Amino acid sequence: MDIKIPYDINFYEALFEQIPVIFWTVDKELIFTSSFGGGLKNLGLTKNQIVGSSLFDFFQTNDKSYEPVAKHILTLQGICTDYHFKWKDRVYHSYLHPIFNSNNEIVGVFGLALDITNSNSTIEKFIASEEKYKTLFESASDAIFLMDKDIFIDCNPATLKLFRCSKEEIIGQPPYKFSPEFQPDGRTSREKVLELIERALNGESLAFEWVHTRLDGISFFAEVRLNRFKMGENYYLLAVVRDITEKKEIEREIELLANALESVNECVSITDLDDILLYVNKKFCEVYGYEKNELIGKSILFVRSDKNDPELTKQINPATIKGGWQGEIWNRRKNGEDFLIRLSTSPVLDENQKIIALIGVATDITKEKELFNKIKYDAERLKILFEEAPDPIFVCDYEGKIVEANKASERLVGWTKEEVMGKTFFEMDLFDRKNFFKAAKVFYKALKTRPTGPDEIVIFNRNREKLYIEVSTHPIVIENKKLILCVARNITEQKKILFELAKAKEAAEQANRQKTIFFASMSHEIRTPINAILGFSEVIKDYFYDKSDPEVRNYFEILQNSAQNLLHTISQLIDFSRLESGTFKFQIKSVNFNKEIKTVVELLKMIAKKKNLKIEYILPEEDIIVKADQYSLNGILTNIINNAIKYSEKGKITISLDKDEDFAWCTIKDEGIGMSEEFQKKLFTQFAREDSEFIRKTEGSGLGLILTKKYIEVNKGNISIVSQKGKGTTVTFTIPLDK
Repeated sequence: MDIKIPYDINFYEALFEQIPVIFWTVDKELIFTSSFGGGLKNLGLTKNQIVGSSLFDFFQTNDKSYEPVAKHILTLQGICTDYHFKWKDRVYHSYLHPIFNSNNEIVGVFGLALDITNSNSTIEKFIASEEKYKTLFESASDAIFLMDKDIFIDCNPATLKLFRCSKEEIIGQPPYKFSPEFQPDGRTSREKVLELIERALNGESLAFEWVHTRLDGISFFAEVRLNRFKMGENYYLLAVVRDITEKKEIEREIELLANALESVNECVSITDLDDILLYVNKKFCEVYGYEKNELIGKSILFVRSDKNDPELTKQINPATIKGGWQGEIWNRRKNGEDFLIRLSTSPVLDENQKIIALIGVATDITKEKELFNKIKYDAERLKILFEEAPDPIFVCDYEGKIVEANKASERLVGWTKEEVMGKTFFEMDLFDRKNFFKAAKVFYKALKTRPTGPDEIVIFNRNREKLYIEVSTHPIVIENKKLILCVARNITEQKKILFELAKAKEAAEQANRQKTIFFASMSHEIRTPINAILGFSEVIKDYFYDKSDPEVRNYFEILQNSAQNLLHTISQLIDFSRLESGTFKFQIKSVNFNKEIKTVVELLKMIAKKKNLKIEYILPEEDIIVKADQYSLNGILTNIINNAIKYSEKGKITISLDKDEDFAWCTIKDEGIGMSEEFQKKLFTQFAREDSEFIRKTEGSGLGLILTKKYIEVNKGNISIVSQKGKGTTVTFTIPLDK
């Protein structure tokens, strides 16, 4: 049974609420008397919301020359008009027609506006044809169905043509009757279509692809848009169907091509014949900085730079359609950066040799251009550097003939570049007999394509002046020809200086040896009387100490301390001299570090006790064995702890021992006077002592730390000192473990 809706104004008004068109009427005073259509929602308006307001209010202007106002005024004079207008980020094409009463008098204006911002709506295109509203439905090239739930109640002629049937054969039937049993996703057509109808009736606007079947059984792909509209108290469905079989075939072919192009390392784009992008590969997105969905559907001109000649840009599309185009052109990345590409385009043909798309393959040659310019610049720069290099540079072939030389080489040998070109070094008579063979040996080594030198050779220039030079050679290849680069350095003046230095060094070493002999002999001569003084002072002290008053007893202490300090200073001077001259005899062996610390502390704790200083050590339970010279290790500990006692007036001195995989770590911390930041920069220099009232009262030679550092170096260790004025000093040194 056929169910039909009569063609009345309510029917079409309900229909037009579903399509993006705006309709309105104004009276002779330009006051809105009606407004409706699906396009109102893009302006945030509802049906008849603006009725009663004027055009001037709507456009917020009093200017009668403002185009929309001026066009309405012109239409009130009986002239049909149209115009394009941009409003709220949308572009509209508006059509105006005068409204006549029964007496054929103009009483207002009727207008409709098409949203042409995205001009791909078939229904909009047909509305723009200015046909009457019924013609819109009847003459649309896309199939249009009207449905009451899942039953067709009306359709346009394009539907009959698409499905190859009569109106009687389609009205009253459900959509799944004109579909195969299953859709491509495996679901039945009936199940899926009922689900989509239910969603649309619930107010969801749907767009989807569907496989339909014509009455003759032939299937085709379709693009379907499904929307509901209200008429009276009931909701109906409007379906617009477009045959996209050809499009799907093209897409399939393009997809096959795209899959092959996805891994290509050039930027590949595929456009339709109007330069609209259909596909870009992964490399294209990487280079241009866009996501694929930001490019598909846009013109390829979207990525062209303004730096191009417009005429050049216009040539590419027609040339591609004719067979192809190649050249360089500027394009623009998403971040606005212009870059140069090498572009090659060609048409894509189907099996019937019909052009179905255009393909472009582009390579970013920005870096290539930069590299070319850099190479050009570097070549000029290297030429200048070669010519102006302070050292003589020769280039010779494997026969020894000179093929290139710089200015410094001319100054070295005394011949001009033109005079030496094509000659060998030996033909220039540069060598005496001894150096001839030495130079020949160097050249022979260079022929083995390995760098040589620097080798010292004596040559004679054109004036027969004797010159000392250092020669280095490097194998090079220029234009596939093997060559030898020879760099010479004139060291004649340096040799003269070295000769003088050698003499001075010999004299200094002789003096140092004499100093060592002097200190060695003085050691015996000075230590003997000092030991006698210490021995007899002890005897005199034992005899007179108990019988003397306190002041005299103090003299004995001063005498013995002074003699001990003098003996210690002499020992330091002798050790320092031996270390400086390299005659210090040391024996590296296994040493118990724990035991050595206990020994030194035991010797020095009485000195600390006299100053009311507490001295303690923190040692691991397991003995740490190091590879060291026991004498110098004892000297290190003695000097550092003795300094801690000497420069402390209160508090305690703590010695701790630890180890890592390779070294023993010893830390000696005091709470003494500390050192200034400035003086710490001068540590480990001979005879260095910080100037202060306290230090001036304290005896010392200034050799302790420098001698300690040399002891540590002998034992292949390191030392570091952290100190703060008034807050004490922490000394840490390392000695290699005995593994």
